[in-house]
Amino acid sequence: MTSQTKRFNITVIDTTGGGGDTALETAFAALSSGTWGTFTFGNSFNPDPTGVGDTMMSYTQRAVYDPVRKKIQFVGGTHGGGASANRHFLATYDAAANTWATPVVVPGGSQTFEHTYYNAAVDSVTGYVYVRHAFSDFGNLHVFNENTRAWISNVAGPGFGTNYGIALQYHAARDRLMWGHYWGVSERPSGGSWASITTANRIGDQGPVCAYSAKDSCVYMGGGGGEGAGQLWKINASGVMTSVATGPSLGVWDAGSGGSTSALFGSGNPSNRLLSIAKDRTIREYDEVGNSWSGTIDTAPAGLSPGVNP
Repeated sequence: MTSQTKRFNITVIDTTGGGGDTALETAFAALSSGTWGTFTFGNSFNPDPTGVGDTMMSYTQRAVYDPVRKKIQFVGGTHGGGASANRHFLATYDAAANTWATPVVVPGGSQTFEHTYYNAAVDSVTGYVYVRHAFSDFGNLHVFNENTRAWISNVAGPGFGTNYGIALQYHAARDRLMWGHYWGVSERPSGGSWASITTANRIGDQGPVCAYSAKDSCVYMGGGGGEGAGQLWKINASGVMTSVATGPSLGVWDAGSGGSTSALFGSGNPSNRLLSIAKDRTIREYDEVGNSWSGTIDTAPAGLSPGVNP
């Protein structure tokens, strides 16, 4: 799949508790701290499942790991190619079987391209995958039930939204879905209603980033462009939102690429810190106690995209 990894947000999966139950966990467990490795999936999938002459790798959105079901939910989309309206697709990797399922079309969306970043999230309690389009139908979330492998009823957004991006993230400590935008942040329990956390602390439009960190049980979101750009925030387990240091590049809007200049990665392992990977592949970690970012702790291998437009 080397030729298919452009703009693929890589989620690092913690192996604590797994003990090598799957081939992927075994591969991660074999790595020494601070080292990189290569994992070969048990199969590949057709990145152009509808045969439009373009692939879901053209504008990949996000890969999110479900630690309960041990599955990666990867959302990507076509971008300006093909004979029909382009689509988002959802591809699921089952770590227990070490196989990818055939990608399925995300319902809705009618524009010539539907690119977004960080507009997909997984509720690890219910197994629901939430996906939002960018340029049409952007006020709704399309919901995929991993347990039945079927799309179910849409979830309306919290009443605000626009094209390009929001920050969509499941908050494990609060068991709620977070929707961050330049009009503020709202949250929703599964099956419940949206409630506003703030309308004062705004999340930048057009390419914001977000992640959950089990180390301090917080959702982090920010970056992007437009109103609210250049800031990073965190929401703790009590729903309190506070400002976070942005570091050298995390809150910087890159007009050339249409997004933040760094990708943001959390972890389900309480011992692991939040990471940012910049456009130049440099990696930094966040000290939640000192509210500060480290210098460069490593550089990702050449050819590896951090999920930021090159």
